[in-house]
Amino acid sequence: LASSLLIESIAEPDEPSRRPDFVCVQEPYCYQGGPRVVPRHMDVFYATETPRACILVWKNVRAWELPHLMSRDIAVALVETGSPDLKQIILASVHMDCTLQDPISDDLQLLTDYAQQRNLPLVICTDSNAHSTLWGCPPERGTNAAKRGEALEEWLISQTLDLANDGTENTFVSAVGQSIIDLTIHSPILRDRIGGWRVNTAATTNSDHRRIEFTLDTRATFARKVRNYEKFDWIKWYALLQGAKWATHTTWNPVKLEQAAKNSPRF
Repeated sequence: LASSLLIESIAEPDEPSRRPDFVCVQEPYCYQGGPRVVPRHMDVFYATETPRACILVWKNVRAWELPHLMSRDIAVALVETGSPDLKQIILASVHMDCTLQDPISDDLQLLTDYAQQRNLPLVICTDSNAHSTLWGCPPERGTNAAKRGEALEEWLISQTLDLANDGTENTFVSAVGQSIIDLTIHSPILRDRIGGWRVNTAATTNSDHRRIEFTLDTRATFARKVRNYEKFDWIKWYALLQGAKWATHTTWNPVKLEQAAKNSPRF
């Protein structure tokens, strides 16, 4: 979530079952140097005064700040899951400065290197301020947002990172325009564990950015779905392919192919 005044209402929903363990915020409303309106049952992780990124953590969750990886634009939490096959993950809230042509800062690269060197799964929730068809936001050629989108695409490929974004619902809506710029980036090992990703269009945030929600399955016994192609209805599948609308790219890469596969017809 970005630029929100209503952190408390987000972190303490009416339904206890929907209580989030974490809330990642970019450009939080600050008062006297820190994020304002932090719920009493949550801790807040941030690096400097007037941060542009923070993470709210439910007090019962085992999580710690990683200060050496944090900056004004990056908040980082090391989370213990209690699962033997996924003991720890790194969660980051990242603000990508829209005034820069390259959205990848040295601090963000340091964070990614740290996670990869220690084989720790990584989840990055970010306000990218970047446009790309890869995440359903066709860029306007020559704009800074388009150049940032190209740079971010190349970086995702180089770091072997995936996108959890699903669908074409705008994440940013204002009086001057709307777009999809809020991204959930993650390590490939979490691909089958991240679910329910959605843009909550009904939630009140007092922000130009809509609330993004998803779940992360950390169960010890995780069942992977397997398709039985012997029972597959190939005739129906070919008929669906004939009527499908596919994204067009002048060049293809693994990330674009993966996104096309996510958007392919299902039945």
